[in-house]
Amino acid sequence: MASVWVEHTQNHIWFLDQSSCDVFVEEFSLSVANFTSCIVTHSRPFSVCMQCYEQYKSCQSIYDVLLKTTDAERGRPCADKIVSNDYVKMILKVHDFVEDAWTRCYAGNDSTDLANSTIEFLRRLTLFNGCIFNELADNMPYIIPGILPVNKTVCKVCSASYKNLSDYYSTLDPDFNGHFCMDLSDSMNFTWNLWHENFKCPARVRLTDVCISTSIALLVIPILFYLLARICRNSITKIFLRGVTSYARSACCET
Repeated sequence: MASVWVEHTQNHIWFLDQSSCDVFVEEFSLSVANFTSCIVTHSRPFSVCMQCYEQYKSCQSIYDVLLKTTDAERGRPCADKIVSNDYVKMILKVHDFVEDAWTRCYAGNDSTDLANSTIEFLRRLTLFNGCIFNELADNMPYIIPGILPVNKTVCKVCSASYKNLSDYYSTLDPDFNGHFCMDLSDSMNFTWNLWHENFKCPARVRLTDVCISTSIALLVIPILFYLLARICRNSITKIFLRGVTSYARSACCET
């Protein structure tokens, strides 16, 4: 009974100090809960910055309002009442957690919008996944969950969309202006593993063209070198014979 009375008394005393600032505290609490649920749900496969940026934006917006708002009744800034006067600074620590989680997911970027490079990558990834799905559609009823069948036609039919995706990813720099979504790295690693390990396709489609060109060059160069050496040798022989003949004629004339 004593604990119930203490809790009731504390709630009653806190009610005497309630203000419009407390509305933002409740809103911030709900936004943090939604963000936390989102990042945990989308941690595997990793798609946090693509799926949770709206929740992150909500946390930031409410927190900014909380810091800038003044209690209309008491004329006291909400930041002083809720953030600064809190010895534990729990709200500040929770906000730091949200910031740290988002920074790790977006490789140092504090933007709440998806970069154009991320959107373009998603478009190409969707095309590649669609190609894979269409090729496996006939086998879907027989596919064991977690185990994809080896389908050599995938390597041929989907090579263009795979190359389109892989080449674009290779142009992305994880350090460019901090706009690198870590979802891209995780998605590309999964795609490489799917392409190479599951379907046994070449890890890099463009390597085939390079190998063919290199092989042709290695075959042609010795032939060209032999022909050039033969032409040069014949020319040198002719020049030498002409010189000897000319010298012999000159010697005969002098005699």
